[in-house]
Amino acid sequence: FIVDAGAEVIAAAPRWQLSTLLMWAEADRCVAPRGSEAFAAAAPAQVVATRPWPGLAHEIFNEPEKAQVTAVLTAWLNR
Repeated sequence: FIVDAGAEVIAAAPRWQLSTLLMWAEADRCVAPRGSEAFAAAAPAQVVATRPWPGLAHEIFNEPEKAQVTAVLTAWLNR
């Protein structure tokens, strides 16, 4: 969806203030990962934590690696 909203979302990224964990599947065939990558590159690193998941498909919490995905989310929430 970030790619669809495109320029508007990416343009807002440098002003992002909400603490965010942005995780995406690099092997996603439903949504292009490039939107998340572009947002992450433009957003303040101290506000937006990123975690790409190489080899995972669209539903990262339903992949065989779901325990690792959940652990990353849990660690981020408990920080």
